[in-house]
Amino acid sequence: MDSADLIEQRSKDSSSGHCKDGLQHQVAQSPYTVGASFLQSVVAVFHVGVGEMRFAKHRY
Repeated sequence: MDSADLIEQRSKDSSSGHCKDGLQHQVAQSPYTVGASFLQSVVAVFHVGVGEMRFAKHRY
């Protein structure tokens, strides 16, 4: 994953004016959130029947 994909280009913090990142704080022992920042740089395949997700780097 390219680190540039973690920066939300269209979203800025209203108080500081800085760009926001695409990472989300996780509470201990909770599942991870896979969001748009990650999914824009990969091809995701969800196999519901076996409860599996697979990812491959997207080639533009």
